[in-house]
Amino acid sequence: MIDILEDEHRLIKLVLESLITFADSVGEGDSGARAHLGEYTVFFRNFADKYHHGKEEEMLFHEMQRYGFSKEQGPLAVMFIEHDEGRRLVSALADIAQRNAPWSSDEIGEVKSAATALFSLLGSHIYKEDNILYPMALQTLPAGELERLSEDCDIFAERWSGIGYSEMTAMAGRLIEKYPPDPAKTSRIQSCTGCAAHG
Repeated sequence: MIDILEDEHRLIKLVLESLITFADSVGEGDSGARAHLGEYTVFFRNFADKYHHGKEEEMLFHEMQRYGFSKEQGPLAVMFIEHDEGRRLVSALADIAQRNAPWSSDEIGEVKSAATALFSLLGSHIYKEDNILYPMALQTLPAGELERLSEDCDIFAERWSGIGYSEMTAMAGRLIEKYPPDPAKTSRIQSCTGCAAHG
């Protein structure tokens, strides 16, 4: 199961990087940009949250709680909090995407701010899961439980095969192609995260 979650992280990171390219490209009066922003929010709400976070919260995190991890404090608590914060930021972007008026300079600033915050949050979140939480799970959960989780993960994926998995990954591919990740932009955000100006 862990390797599947890590593979999903790679796609989510690419779409986050693409979102930064998109946010930097939006200009006043850009008529097609709201639809593209809407596609990003659909991807994050469905693939990143319902599909990926759903497997984490309903399966992996639930199993880790059975083996002594607390939902109220420690690493699991942080993961749940960050999932909720990600949902809040995606909702803010979705609200902007659903408006009908021409883009204003204020909205462009809102998109850039929320996109940068989401990139920083989920980028850090993915790093913590890949390098801290998942290794903890591998060390703590018995091999049999990990095998069962992998089987449950396959069942979860089968449920999604008919309700949008292929559409979500195809949408991700289109967004990444239209707004390619720019390492110069994303590395600048990563290096600035935690600095005096950004907390």
